[in-house]
Amino acid sequence: MRAKEQNQEQVQCKKQMEHLLNHHGYFLIRRIGQGRTGAVWLVFHQATGALRAAKAIFAASQKVALLRAWASMEHSGLVKIYDLLQEQEMCCFIMEYLEGESLKEHILTTGEKKKRISGRKAAKWGIELCDALYCLHMSQPAILYQDLKPSNVVLTKEGRLKLIDPDGAGFQNDDFCIMGTRGFMAPEQEQQRSLDARTDIYALGRTLQWILEKKQRKRKKSYSPLGRILEKCTRQDPDERFQNVAEVKKAFRDYLHITRRMSLFSALMIITVSVLGSIEISIQDEQKREQLYQTYLSQKDISDYKSAIFLFPGREEGYQQFLESIMEDGQMDRQEHQELMSLLFYTESDLQKNRRAYHRFAGQLSVIYHFFYAENGGEQYAENWIEKFIKTKDDTQKDGAAKDKVPQKATINERMEQQKKEEEEMQQIMDLYREWFQKNEITEEEVQEWKRGVSNRKETME
Repeated sequence: MRAKEQNQEQVQCKKQMEHLLNHHGYFLIRRIGQGRTGAVWLVFHQATGALRAAKAIFAASQKVALLRAWASMEHSGLVKIYDLLQEQEMCCFIMEYLEGESLKEHILTTGEKKKRISGRKAAKWGIELCDALYCLHMSQPAILYQDLKPSNVVLTKEGRLKLIDPDGAGFQNDDFCIMGTRGFMAPEQEQQRSLDARTDIYALGRTLQWILEKKQRKRKKSYSPLGRILEKCTRQDPDERFQNVAEVKKAFRDYLHITRRMSLFSALMIITVSVLGSIEISIQDEQKREQLYQTYLSQKDISDYKSAIFLFPGREEGYQQFLESIMEDGQMDRQEHQELMSLLFYTESDLQKNRRAYHRFAGQLSVIYHFFYAENGGEQYAENWIEKFIKTKDDTQKDGAAKDKVPQKATINERMEQQKKEEEEMQQIMDLYREWFQKNEITEEEVQEWKRGVSNRKETME
């Protein structure tokens, strides 16, 4: 009985929609899809001779306002809304007709067309989706897409991605919101808590994870650089995710930069194999990596230093030149800070294995953030790196003790000698930035006061 009533409602809705379309010069052809809130129809616009897509909803005033806001935006990653037709409680919105297939259909295609989706392809798609979401998030008021998933993204015949189903979106601060799709919606959405841009970031990460899982021979968690980006997108706590889509886009771009440089290295290896054969490849492989590493270090661009670091993430030289490049003008700005954080997202764990290098690196960053960071938050960043500097000092001492194999209690003289070495080490770090202390009119008294603060911090931690 209930099914019969629903069928009658659908027939009535179609008749009302067809009447509304005809009244405004549209001719209904056939149904081409089914969205969460209703069917999508192919229609013919008699005035222009163009094919369009149409969808009718019984919408509240805020949803109509949302569709009008979407229609006002011009972005290649958003399906275009041409017109909104209203009659009583029905709203029929006319969209561009997209020839293509959803990402879900594309990924699940079988037969000859089925092929593996590379990490680079997924990252490029991620950048396209970030651009579309950025347009929504930056509108006034901000719009959240709320239901990002493979079936709501169309891959056009031109190879571009477009977000469809605009009536699933909502204004960020409205009480009204549509529930997302299980498996793609963020925890805060499922629990009906407040939503923001990070909710869409979660769904973006899950969408790309789904794509890669479906196209991998073995379904397992990826710890690749791209896998780490998507893992951060999909963390349970919104505060632990990327905080906006601009940060996500930058992470994808960095990933493409890494893999582009590494593909050059791989090409060199293929040539080496073809010429020298497999017997000498291990030696040649290391030599080519070393040559490429030194080439990157000899350049004058920060992107080349990053490439060197990605080749040998546990080596110190690349990080030193990276910091020198940042401090070329005597300060670190927010963009340079983000460059550094993006780099360490991939490489910090490798550098930590080189304890003495990491210890020096942490000391330098504590100085840079305390004295030369031009934005808010420098003190907190400095504190974090001071703590790492002190902790890694303890590690390097343990390494030395293990190497000497003399497990004896330190004498007073030995402690004094160790303290002297620590002071000399900190002084060496401070001397690196002596020129900028003077140019920024930072007095010797301020420098010495900060050094004493570091020493006091070490004592409290011990």
